[in-house]
Amino acid sequence: MPLTNKAPLKQNSLVIGLLVSLSTFTYGSTNAHIHGQADFTVAMEANLVHMQLTLPAGDAIGFEHNPTNQQEQQKLNDAKAKLQEVSTLFVLNTQQCEIVESIVEFGTDNALKGSFESNSMLQDVGRDEHEHGHQHNHDHTDKHASTESKHQHNNIIAQYMLECSSADALKNMSVNLFDIFPAISTINAQWIAPHGQGGQTLSANTRQLNLQ
Repeated sequence: MPLTNKAPLKQNSLVIGLLVSLSTFTYGSTNAHIHGQADFTVAMEANLVHMQLTLPAGDAIGFEHNPTNQQEQQKLNDAKAKLQEVSTLFVLNTQQCEIVESIVEFGTDNALKGSFESNSMLQDVGRDEHEHGHQHNHDHTDKHASTESKHQHNNIIAQYMLECSSADALKNMSVNLFDIFPAISTINAQWIAPHGQGGQTLSANTRQLNLQ
């Protein structure tokens, strides 16, 4: 079922707890930056669903350094826009869930971890890495940092927050990333919820993630 947009979700303890658990689950497990492979993590708590999609920038836009000209910047902007088309990217088994917030960023995993925590969904979590990540995102204005960034393995990371009408509404979803970025051949998918956790390897022929 297609997703609909909703006004941004006001911050509360449930949101913070969900995102902290996702951050621990994600950064403590995968994200090895393997070309042709994306990582997808889903964390569910009560009626909230937080999803994180990580893919190598080279597979999405053809390069991994910070954009150096207008053409490269446009490629990055186009990729970000495609990842914001949530109803195309994810097809849910239910119409009872709505997208309430989405963020798409470009950079290294450590820098983006700090960047995401500075957003409205995470601004009170209080991670030590925030200041480091924030500084890293602005260091590209320095000539030395700009040179080093060309050798980094940058990713594109998208985070999405859904709100469902009931805790058990979302049972599965199809992930259509393969249609948008053909260079991605597999998705390493993991999910965590109060009732358990699991994982699957998704492909263009097997793109449904079961969340039960």
